[in-house]
Amino acid sequence: MHRDDNNHVGWLLFYAMKAKSRDTDAWRRENYHNAALREIRVRELDNMRVSMTEVALTRMRRVMGG
Repeated sequence: MHRDDNNHVGWLLFYAMKAKSRDTDAWRRENYHNAALREIRVRELDNMRVSMTEVALTRMRRVMGG
């Protein structure tokens, strides 16, 4: 493990401890927000993958003379 990784883990622990001391309502809201962002990011990646595949297919068709 690199030194940066250890630093990262340290920050994660720090945030986890900070979160536990926080009131649960704010914590829950933050979790929902993060989950929503993650969902959006995943969907965006999927869309990118699809469009890239489509581009590759059309390029292949053009090469094949389709």
